[in-house]
Amino acid sequence: MKRAFSIIVGLALLLAGLPFANAEDNCSQYEGIEKVWWDGAELKPGQIGRLTALSSTPLYKMDGENKIYARTLKAGELYRIYAFKPGMLSVGGGYYVVRDSRVNYGTPSKAKLEAAACVYAPVPAGQLVNIGPTIQNITAMAAATGYAPDGTPLMYVVMQGQPAKLIVMDLLQNKVVDQKPLGTSTSAWAITVDAAQNAWIGGTPSEHLYRYNPGTKTLTDAGKATVKGTSIHDLEALPDGTIYGSGSPNGNVFSYKPGQGFTDLGQVLPDKKLARSVAYNEKTNTLFVGVGAKAQLVAWNLATNKKQAILPAAYQGETSVYDLDEENGFLFAKLEPSKKILVFNSSTYAFLGELPASSRGVSPVLGRENAVYFTHQYTLKNTALIRKK
Repeated sequence: MKRAFSIIVGLALLLAGLPFANAEDNCSQYEGIEKVWWDGAELKPGQIGRLTALSSTPLYKMDGENKIYARTLKAGELYRIYAFKPGMLSVGGGYYVVRDSRVNYGTPSKAKLEAAACVYAPVPAGQLVNIGPTIQNITAMAAATGYAPDGTPLMYVVMQGQPAKLIVMDLLQNKVVDQKPLGTSTSAWAITVDAAQNAWIGGTPSEHLYRYNPGTKTLTDAGKATVKGTSIHDLEALPDGTIYGSGSPNGNVFSYKPGQGFTDLGQVLPDKKLARSVAYNEKTNTLFVGVGAKAQLVAWNLATNKKQAILPAAYQGETSVYDLDEENGFLFAKLEPSKKILVFNSSTYAFLGELPASSRGVSPVLGRENAVYFTHQYTLKNTALIRKK
C-alpha cells in the first residue's frame, strides 16, 4: 500500500512538472481573431447548434408551456440554436421549433466551441486588451484630382487628425499609393492642383501652406501664410504658378509665389472676418472672394486693385459664400447654409440665377458636354454652360 501510495505521489509530482497547457494558453492561439466560422457561417456567442428546415415547419412563441403559432419556416431556411427543451429547439428571442423529422439539427465540433469560448470571452475587469492601432484620421475634409507624371489619375484627400494627413489615391487601381502627415496641422479645409500637377494644401490651425509633388512623392512646407491668421479656407492656383488663399480669423487674402514667398493682401472687406472661398477668371484677371458673416461676394480686379461687391441683396442674409468655382466664363457660388448655388457671368458679374444644390460646389467642365455636375438630395445633376445672346 505504501509502495502504491509512493508511486501515485511520484506520478503526481512528475505530472505537476510537465508543461500542460491551461485555458489561457489554449486561447492564445486565437489572439487577433474576431470571428469563428462554422461551415461558412459565423458561430455566434452562445450558439450551440444549427437547424435546417427540411420541409415546412411551424415556428412557435412560447408562453410558459403553451405554444403560440408565429409563422411557418420554409424548407432550406437555416437558424442558429441557442438552447433546447424536451422535444424543442430554441432559435432565440423566445421562439422554438419542434424537433422532429421536418428539421435537421447539427452541432459544431468541440474545437469550434472552444474557439468561440476564447474569441467571445468577456474581458476581465481591469485587464487591458490590445484592439489594434489607434485610429488617427477618420474625417475627410476636402479633395482634389490631378495626374502623376505618367498620366495616372490621382485623387488627393485631406484627413482630419493629429496630425492631419494627405492621402494620395491611384484612381485606376483604386488604392492608396502615398500618405503624408501635415506637420502641426490638425485639419485642412483647402486643396487645389496647379498646372504642373503639384497639389497645394492649406493647414489649420497652423495656417501653413504645403506642396505635394506627385513625381517625387515629397511634401514641402512652404511656411505660414500671414502673421495673425490661423486657418486657410480655400486655395486657387493661377496659370503662372501663383497661389491665392483665403482665411480667418481676419478675413485676409494672401498670395504665394514659388521662390518669392508670401504676400498678405489684407482684409477683403471691413468687418468681414471670414474669407471663405476664392476663384479666378484668367481672361479678366479677376479674383473672386466669398466672405462672411454675413455673406458677400467680391470681384477683385488684380490689375487695377478695384473691388466690387456683386452678391444680390436677397442673399446677403446668408452666413457666407461657402465655395466658388469658375468654369468657362461662369462663376458658381455655393451659399451657406442654404442649399443653393448662384450663377454669375464671371466677366460682367451679372447674376444669372440659382440652382438647387446640396454639394459643396460644381465639377470641372466636361468638354464634350460643355456642362458641370453637382448633387442635390443624393442625386447627380448637371447644367449646360450656354451663353445667352
